[in-house]
Amino acid sequence: MEESFTININYQHAEHVFDTKILSLGYTYKVEVIIDGTVVYFEPDEERHYRAVVTNTENLPQRLTPELLKAIANYLEKQIVSQ
Repeated sequence: MEESFTININYQHAEHVFDTKILSLGYTYKVEVIIDGTVVYFEPDEERHYRAVVTNTENLPQRLTPELLKAIANYLEKQIVSQ
């Protein structure tokens, strides 16, 4: 099952919109976020915090920073875990 939607992240005093999918993988899931054409997967860990996984590290977008990834992970924690 895939559920597609967009997320709005406030980061560095600007709003950023990202296409997102929830990918169901048996008993767990990943959240796929597209950042300037680069696919980043966010996976929940044992404590329900999200870690970012980038599979293709060639030609990463300039705005793909650890701070942006943390902002997205925080958003996901607040939105998905609280449901």
